[in-house]
Amino acid sequence: MSLPLDLIAAFDVISKKAGQRNRSNAIAAAMRDYVTSNKWIKESGKVSGAIVLTYDHDARGINDALTEAQHVAGEVISASMHVHLEEHTCLEMIAVKGEAEEVKKLANELNKIKGVLGLKVIISK
Repeated sequence: MSLPLDLIAAFDVISKKAGQRNRSNAIAAAMRDYVTSNKWIKESGKVSGAIVLTYDHDARGINDALTEAQHVAGEVISASMHVHLEEHTCLEMIAVKGEAEEVKKLANELNKIKGVLGLKVIISK
């Protein structure tokens, strides 16, 4: 496995602050978290949960693009909440319930939008 040195350095700082004994334990914990957080991707059928994303409020066209993506996927969206974090950064929490494939499609569409800084999907079967 090869990783950029700046990523390793940042990982080491965070893992020490998180109380990990060594890099190997931290990597194992990170991998477990990644697998747990993403195992819903192989799900089919009905799921429920939330899509949480942060975005640059000033990115050109982002508000229209986010609104359009949510309108297209309206059948799986139960509710959404918008939070202003900083002057140029917003948080959007979208409650979802429906077919796993449709939730995946919505998450992928949102994640492709220029100005989205981060996106996490939390699913409970």
